[in-house]
Amino acid sequence: MTHCALCLENKDLVKSHIIPNSFFKRIKPKGKATEINVYSAKPRRTVQNSWYENLLCSDCETLLSEWERYSIGVIYTPEVVGVKKEIGSKLGERWFGVDYKKFRLFQLSILFRSAVAKGSAYANVRLSEKELTQLRDSLVKSDPIEPHKYGCIVSVLLNPVDNKKLNKTVGSPSFDIRNGRKQFIFVFGGYIWEYRLPNLTYKDIKKGFFLNKNGFLKCPSISLWDHPIIGSTFGMAFEKEIDRMKRKEKSNNNKT
Repeated sequence: MTHCALCLENKDLVKSHIIPNSFFKRIKPKGKATEINVYSAKPRRTVQNSWYENLLCSDCETLLSEWERYSIGVIYTPEVVGVKKEIGSKLGERWFGVDYKKFRLFQLSILFRSAVAKGSAYANVRLSEKELTQLRDSLVKSDPIEPHKYGCIVSVLLNPVDNKKLNKTVGSPSFDIRNGRKQFIFVFGGYIWEYRLPNLTYKDIKKGFFLNKNGFLKCPSISLWDHPIIGSTFGMAFEKEIDRMKRKEKSNNNKT
């Protein structure tokens, strides 16, 4: 028994998937996901379960699960949850009818859990005590806060080989500082999720690539290698994996 990271009460903790395991379960019948973690001894590997830790009590896990279920529905079966999606000529997407409160709290919960996680996969996500407190209050009170605060820009991630949505990849979050703002970039579900702290820039707001209170979200599309941060991170992971495989092959040859 120890303190729950969300409610801070002294309770038994349960298994918490920082990135919901449902993103893996949905592709399991057709294969495994590609996990990119530049901090691992094996930076590129196939997995069926997302990283998890004992972070939350059962009550808090249940609270977040409600927002997860809805948001997973928005991503995979939008018609079931009353969301309409339009696909553009460049594979960008426009979402209509999203429940702002549920989807926004889902986004904030991903950022919060990543920040309090202790595993190496989330080493890049570190927030100040003030930021953690603001996120914790938002989640505990079920208050989604304003869309520009801890803003999350969502983009469709395309495979540069076949120009299709890259929905079988999960990447450890990347970190960068641009225009005086911290950026935490996640990859899962076929999308890039870019959190900008403490808030979105005026230019970001003008572009409108974030969920607004009316339930509308405009998602641009971008090829993996064209993203200035994700492209570099994934490239580094692939290079490390190739080097690891070469060393392994050399070691095996020496044994024979």
